[in-house]
Amino acid sequence: MIAIVDYGAGNLRSVANAVSSLGYEARVTGHPDDVVSATGIILPGVGAAADTMRSLEKAGMSEAIRQVIWERKPFFAICVGMQVLFDE
Repeated sequence: MIAIVDYGAGNLRSVANAVSSLGYEARVTGHPDDVVSATGIILPGVGAAADTMRSLEKAGMSEAIRQVIWERKPFFAICVGMQVLFDE
């Protein structure tokens, strides 16, 4: 299952439809456990990096994202999703 991180913003349905059209199971989720158990993760992005980080932290997603990256699971970040991976 490919987890598409839902932090309250982003082009979630477009990303889910694209993944599904390639023949993969896509799940839009706001639950960290789903992200950790996924075989691949997509962090779509629309908006400002600071707002996105606040939403990810509030949802408990920051630690889940760190964990899957540390585990070297396939991870794809789009636009502001990529920006929030940087320190500065």
